[in-house]
Amino acid sequence: MANLELRNISKSFSSKRRNAPETVLSHVSLAVPDGKIFCLLGPSGIGKSTLLKIVCGLLVPEEGDVLFDGESVLRVPVERRGAVLVFQDASLFPHLTVEENIAFGLKMRGASRGEQRQVAAEMLSLVEMEECARKLPGEISGGQKQRVALARALAVRPRILLLDEPFSSLDARLRRSMRAFMRALQRKTGITTLLVTHDWEEALQDSDILGLLFDGKLLQTGAPEDVFSNPVSPRAADFFGVRNYFDVEVRDGTLSSPFGSAPADAPDGRYLGMLRPDQIALLPDAGGAGSVLSAEYGGERIFYDIVPSFSANGCGWSRFRVAASLEGRLREGEKVSMSARCDTIRLFPAESDRREPRETESSYEQDLQ
Repeated sequence: MANLELRNISKSFSSKRRNAPETVLSHVSLAVPDGKIFCLLGPSGIGKSTLLKIVCGLLVPEEGDVLFDGESVLRVPVERRGAVLVFQDASLFPHLTVEENIAFGLKMRGASRGEQRQVAAEMLSLVEMEECARKLPGEISGGQKQRVALARALAVRPRILLLDEPFSSLDARLRRSMRAFMRALQRKTGITTLLVTHDWEEALQDSDILGLLFDGKLLQTGAPEDVFSNPVSPRAADFFGVRNYFDVEVRDGTLSSPFGSAPADAPDGRYLGMLRPDQIALLPDAGGAGSVLSAEYGGERIFYDIVPSFSANGCGWSRFRVAASLEGRLREGEKVSMSARCDTIRLFPAESDRREPRETESSYEQDLQ
């Protein structure tokens, strides 16, 4: 196993739309301690997979360095680097049995048949698929194929495991099961792992360290709970689901907002305040400062769109999204009061980038996807 470090990685590709190269990664630096899972989270098409290919040697960066245990591996060829990449598609050889697929990397390295069989048996036991050794890939399920892909990757005893959204093609139930299996397998083997995904729930649940990648730049890194609770910008916050924004003013150490006041450790001035939907409470109130626009059943919670009757802010936001319990379900059009703990309001600079106000229900629902 190894510590993985990326230093100022930059990569560009030629663009058909432009005469100049298009930058995909710009001075990305991160560190994955030995035995930990680092999850790189971000929208599709912003360089996550490119970064994995640079780590394993399939691509060469224009700038920067890749280090395993403090030593550069940029000049080490792919087959000797010690990093293996598992793709979204298991990419198994359809004409080889499960056992032969697992042993394929060892065969390419010249291992004896006895060693191939021994390691394949160990890996089959590790992924709990001994009974499938003689089956072809077409005879096993999607989840089993991903297990085989993981076993094949681990069979060559890599120093670094790279996972490129390996479970995104599976259905929701199987995806949850495979993610739990992957976490248990990683803990058992202790292999240093870099996982990329655009699913924020997966990132929060599966990582020891979380990094947000936008427009080829690493926006924020830290413990999953810290990145979720203390986003560095509205853009970072919005990637974890719908957020509510409103104007806030700080004067003489006191924060003033539509939800009340609280002590604030911030310089005097105007700010953009943010609360998550679950941080706002609703109560029926005929004289309340809002009304229910819509209510959506979400299994364990009800999601309300609330239109405030007060001037919530100066940037055009006209709705609040609130997640509430199933008890005391509110009706559409019902007047309500909103409350929140003001000491939980996250402050951003007033000039922070923010999304456009939602003007139609359809565009609003697209924001929730």
